[in-house]
Amino acid sequence: MLNYFLSLTFTGLVAAEYLDFTPRNYDVRATGTLYCEDTSETHKASIILADIDFLYDDILNWTVAGKDGKFDIYGTEWGFTKFEPVLYIAHHCGDWKNILQSRVVLDQKYVFYKSDEFKLVFNESIDLYNNNIGDYYEEDIYPPLDKKKGYF
Repeated sequence: MLNYFLSLTFTGLVAAEYLDFTPRNYDVRATGTLYCEDTSETHKASIILADIDFLYDDILNWTVAGKDGKFDIYGTEWGFTKFEPVLYIAHHCGDWKNILQSRVVLDQKYVFYKSDEFKLVFNESIDLYNNNIGDYYEEDIYPPLDKKKGYF
């Protein structure tokens, strides 16, 4: 029994040495333009970059799109593997009275480690009018878009 335990421990140490099970910082960058039905008028759209997790998404960073709809956001997540990045966008496109939310899931190919030679940057135009996931309700939206903290 002791021999089995020792051999299993040794195998685990060798595997850890060669497979690199050390946590590291993974980065993602997203740029692009938001537009609403053929115009770049976004009415102060707020953008949150998050990591999709089982219970709660980790908010990595947030920004506000410019008047021309352009945005640039960057975030870092510490972990053993690449994370699943997502953009949550709060806006008024299609409903000028209520705050709406759009969700854009980014491919993991845009997540990179700082020493990676090839780094892809998400760079897309996003039509908010055709990408709504519903109204903004403070009690059930996630991640919370807190007006006091400046998310919107």
